[in-house]
Amino acid sequence: MAPQFDHWTDHVGAVFTSALGSATLTGQPVSPFDLAVALLGYEHGNVALWRREQGFDAERAIATLRITAGDSTPSSEVRFGKDTKQVLAAAIRLAAGGGAEHVGTEHLLVALLAHGPTAVVSAFEEQGVTAGAMARYVAGLHGAAGAERLMVAPGWRARRAWKRLERHSSPRKSWRPALFAASVVVALAVMFVGSSMF
Repeated sequence: MAPQFDHWTDHVGAVFTSALGSATLTGQPVSPFDLAVALLGYEHGNVALWRREQGFDAERAIATLRITAGDSTPSSEVRFGKDTKQVLAAAIRLAAGGGAEHVGTEHLLVALLAHGPTAVVSAFEEQGVTAGAMARYVAGLHGAAGAERLMVAPGWRARRAWKRLERHSSPRKSWRPALFAASVVVALAVMFVGSSMF
């Protein structure tokens, strides 16, 4: 899945820039660890608001992440590692499926918690933060950008692609269960009426 950069907020852009900077210093591709540290170190956006509301100790989580960050093979060609691409794709699906018009820092955090490496998840869980709890927080935002806004206004092609992604990411409302229930009711009515005629 190609990243839908037209729908990332300016705050996610700043987190990407920070993660790319730390990965460039080490000569390695951006990992979920880089994203998590950059997200926790960023003082703006919906995740920063959430951290302040919940009293989440970002420094403690960053220290845990730096201790448990695994080694990866250095590479100057890849900007985002495979695991990071999976997290980014999950953030896109989460935002589109939730009816949001953007991918914000909150979507990135839920994707990290749901699809990131165990060490990243553990750094949050030791303070009682789970993917489910964060997903409930995101659902409470009702797709509004909150403190975040889009980096660029998406063009018509990007908006059309996002709507298509929304349709394919959100739970489908199928007419089949309703049709099945109606056919059962009709069948029972026919059987009842038929049996009372004899």
